[in-house]
Amino acid sequence: MTVKAWIFFFAGALGDSMWVWESVIAEFFAARGVEPEHDAMAQLAQLGMVAGAQSFVQHYRLNESPEQVCACWLAAAREKYATAVKLKPGARAFLLLLREHGVKTAVATAQERQTLLLALEHEEALPLLDEVLTCDEVCQSGKSTPAVYWETARRLGAEPSACLVFEDVAGPAAQAHAGGFGVVGVRDASPAQDHEALAAEADAMIEDYRELLGPDALARLEALLPVAAC
Repeated sequence: MTVKAWIFFFAGALGDSMWVWESVIAEFFAARGVEPEHDAMAQLAQLGMVAGAQSFVQHYRLNESPEQVCACWLAAAREKYATAVKLKPGARAFLLLLREHGVKTAVATAQERQTLLLALEHEEALPLLDEVLTCDEVCQSGKSTPAVYWETARRLGAEPSACLVFEDVAGPAAQAHAGGFGVVGVRDASPAQDHEALAAEADAMIEDYRELLGPDALARLEALLPVAAC
């Protein structure tokens, strides 16, 4: 295969976990008597947790530091990540298929590492991944940057043009494209996802990883790589 590496964002793309953050954010604002704007979750999805906390503290004039807000969110999310978050339908079978074809796999995400690992361990997914990298380990600037993807590709020993990135948010998908990667959009049921914007940015869209288990699925995805890899 021409594809040498497959890089997955976790929340909303590989993991069915956006519901956790919707619950955490709703409980957070309710406890403070604040009515969030209707697109608060979409903003958080675009910015990532650290930048999102900074934005919320300023916008809603919260009497807490961004660090305190992040700590509150993480404490609320970790139990759910450790016990209830699952991989998306068909994701495990897809990762196993990639293993069989010798394609390297990684999670590159804005999720905080300790919380992310709770879900990966709960789902016994770590043996199916070659690398796990978080944005704050690379650049501390949120997830809308190609830097985390570049570093992941480097660790996997692959050029960006030989990698596909699976994303669920349009902004990071655009950044992955800017970094020279092919992009597959993963549809999520969360109202935070702008389906049309993601579809416009991605090279292809999937509703479910089970779509990628057919005999010609990997060949179809390989055709999405930037011309430089072909």
